[in-house]
Amino acid sequence: MRKISIDLSQIKSYEQLQDILQEKFEFPDFYGKNWNAFWDAITGLIEIPEKVEIIGWEYFSAAFPEDSILLLKCLEEYNKQPDLKSFEILIK
Repeated sequence: MRKISIDLSQIKSYEQLQDILQEKFEFPDFYGKNWNAFWDAITGLIEIPEKVEIIGWEYFSAAFPEDSILLLKCLEEYNKQPDLKSFEILIK
């Protein structure tokens, strides 16, 4: 079973967040580093792992409230798509 862990407890900028997402999800070099590109990448460019663990959620959601909502919304919406393989989201 493939699992990725994304530590958001040290994020200082939106750019750093997008860099970490690109690295951890193994998005291609041409990844656009925005929420539309994130959605496109998880739904069509990569195979999502069976588990996605997000560490440091309390800090991240307090420091980046809008981005935390958008990240969670994208991941939850992905799991609602009938033609995509669902995955487990672990928030710590």
